[in-house]
Amino acid sequence: MALKYEIVGDPANCYWLIQIMDEQEETEFSRELGSISAGLMDTDFCFIKIRGVDWFSDLTPWIAPAVYGKRDFGHGAEETRREVERILHRIAVLNRQHVRDKCLVLGGYSLAGLFSLWCAYNSQMFYGVAAASPSVWYPNWIEYVKSHECNCRRVYLSLGEQEKNAKHPLVSKVEERAREQFDLLEKDQYVIESTLVMNPGNHFTDCAVRMADGFVWVLREQLILDEAMRRG
Repeated sequence: MALKYEIVGDPANCYWLIQIMDEQEETEFSRELGSISAGLMDTDFCFIKIRGVDWFSDLTPWIAPAVYGKRDFGHGAEETRREVERILHRIAVLNRQHVRDKCLVLGGYSLAGLFSLWCAYNSQMFYGVAAASPSVWYPNWIEYVKSHECNCRRVYLSLGEQEKNAKHPLVSKVEERAREQFDLLEKDQYVIESTLVMNPGNHFTDCAVRMADGFVWVLREQLILDEAMRRG
């Protein structure tokens, strides 16, 4: 696997936001970036775009039957996670820094949101996760979460209010599954705080703004704590 990445901002900043993006998200990136900057009150951060994933095989943790068209889902999440972590270590080393000194927030939309949640349970690198419209309808996902512990301190979930109206019977369970996911996070001893935000519209409504809202929510509390420490 050879993922590509682009750094927006200075890697010397403490806060790193990481997102796997598709072409449509790229076209709305300036809007997302502006919303994040406004929400974080001009706090300096580094945004790392990850590109080059196969959406149907590289983001899902195990094989499952096709939902969109005829193409089945793959089991490439673990390899993708490792490659994302290698990229983050590489960026840090090239800038003579240590990735462990950074506050890392991983985010994603749809299947990338599911992948971000997968990383929350399979990596100890990330402080928080922002998962917008995550594909938690994925077969056996909730069963998996029930038997694993989350490694992130803060987890943001969001969903469109109309997503439950999807025609596919599996995908139409997304709101029910998202509420189950949220309940499990609330009971997880390691998670400091989690939230499930319901937004107007369907799966494709205001994607950029919803991703920005997720990143801002995850970081806001940490920014307050860091500022308090600086002031003594």
